[in-house]
Amino acid sequence: MLLVLLLAILIFVGASVTAYGLRRGCSRGARALIILGPTIDGILSYFILTWLGFSSLNGFVGGLMFGLLSLFGVQAIFSPRRLLAFRLALQQLLRKKRQAALLMAGLMIGSAIISSSLIVGDSLDQTVREEVDAAWGDTDLLISGFDVNAGQVTEIPQSVVEDLRSSGIQTIDSI
Repeated sequence: MLLVLLLAILIFVGASVTAYGLRRGCSRGARALIILGPTIDGILSYFILTWLGFSSLNGFVGGLMFGLLSLFGVQAIFSPRRLLAFRLALQQLLRKKRQAALLMAGLMIGSAIISSSLIVGDSLDQTVREEVDAAWGDTDLLISGFDVNAGQVTEIPQSVVEDLRSSGIQTIDSI
């Protein structure tokens, strides 16, 4: 319950600051909706995520993200200042249809090229892994760790290696 309260307070404070910044540009009803809408959305998404089996921390982060996204959406809808950009974009689209179509086609082609290059790269990585595994078969494993504080690869202490050698494990070729 503490996470729900913290979630509600965080979203409420952010929405209140946003509504205060829009105090001259919006009516009271719109400001109330800007404050209450995202807060309720965040709390509801928290309960839905925990009901679906996610941990309470995942529910908190999901509720916070959904509340903030809802705040951005509600603010864009109800703020007359933000509508100016949408109105200008619509006028530009209606005036220069051919240029807008070329721009959209270019964006789609660019997105397709980037996506396909990522797919080809991942497929190539997987193919190389499978080919190396098929050619070399079972290989030796090197077990090491990573020390986050030092930022270096760490080796297993010699005492652990000696304990493994003395335990009499017969299936391991060498340690």
